Amino acid sequence: MSDRSLDRLALVSKIMLDERVIALRKENELLRLQLFWKQHCNSELKRLMEQANQSGPNCSCLSCAISGRADPEGGPILPWGSSCTFKPWFENLLARCDMACVVGVGAEPITQHMSCECGNWVYNVDAHFHHLARGDWVAWVYGAKLWKAQSANDPELLKLKRLFEILEADLW
Repeated sequence: MSDRSLDRLALVSKIMLDERVIALRKENELLRLQLFWKQHCNSELKRLMEQANQSGPNCSCLSCAISGRADPEGGPILPWGSSCTFKPWFENLLARCDMACVVGVGAEPITQHMSCECGNWVYNVDAHFHHLARGDWVAWVYGAKLWKAQSANDPELLKLKRLFEILEADLW
């Protein structure tokens, strides 16, 4: 083989190797994102919210009872219309993490995304959380600021990670 042929072979090999490395990096990032959502799914946050209420505000309003946050052995459930102490406590925590929530806007059918656990409906709302009914934290989904993230290092996902860390730290 001539030097020119070897140079050409080296160039083609480098291009192919570079393309493979890029493909592997994309695959790795997708796996990291999938792992993030597995660790930070709606049901895990709901579990942390339940535990945080019982060790924090210990609210026993009807909304907290319906959502499972009220301690079943903590005494009577307050009647409908009673003030919820968990809601302002949790929303203050969200504000500390620079996160926002919105209440009751429409949904659109779309292919299911990684963080959705609500069938085939995605609430394409420019916020971190979306209340599905009233703003009482009984029924909610992650908003577009979170589920549209393309990387586990997305600044909006890092806010959610911080929220989880704060809730987990408060439990110990």
